[in-house]
Amino acid sequence: MAALPTFKGVFFQADQVGFELSDGRTILIPLSWSKPLAAATPKQRTSFEITELNVFWDELDEIIGVENLLYGRHLFL
Repeated sequence: MAALPTFKGVFFQADQVGFELSDGRTILIPLSWSKPLAAATPKQRTSFEITELNVFWDELDEIIGVENLLYGRHLFL
């Protein structure tokens, strides 16, 4: 399996969250795919920590991993 791309950025637009990846891709998903993000305030949404393979929203108890984002494994409940 090829190496996974890493997270380079996260942004919000309208009702979507976007993820910028190290391989040049930008992936947009609906906020409705994450109940915690959908219910969060704008301030809570922008309070996250990025590592190479995960984005953490500690206050919301939400984690989105690059592998889950790309391959849909237990993406959002």
